[in-house]
Amino acid sequence: MAAWTDFALPFGSVLVGGAVTYFSNVRQRRRGDVDDVFIEAAMAVNLADSAQAYMTEVNSPLLTSTEHEVLRKELTLDGVRNDTRREQEAREALARASVYEPSLSRYCIGDSIWIGRHGDEIRQALVSTRIGARALAGKRLRQR
Repeated sequence: MAAWTDFALPFGSVLVGGAVTYFSNVRQRRRGDVDDVFIEAAMAVNLADSAQAYMTEVNSPLLTSTEHEVLRKELTLDGVRNDTRREQEAREALARASVYEPSLSRYCIGDSIWIGRHGDEIRQALVSTRIGARALAGKRLRQR
């Protein structure tokens, strides 16, 4: 009987310790993944918000009026393309976050510049969720 307990007790102890470590690591990894989704959504909303302010004017004495007009049109077109892409990326990031916080799904709708016009409201909604607040607070702490 003593030989069995001499073997079983350390073996059982190692198994229990390994199981506790495994499940705590899995839980922490899941929490980190969810936090990353909310951080990504907040960054995407910020990028969409800032993409609306794009440069459309360049004053250079080296350009003729025709070249200046062509450059202005190219800058405007590039700005609109960038803004549209950023809006779409923000919608996708918000859709991923809405899996964990369904109230965020209402921000995945609207026209092509809706997110940029409602950036403050969306950021507030992200922070006001329990998961988002924890994720974004952790991000601020890691940056310091």
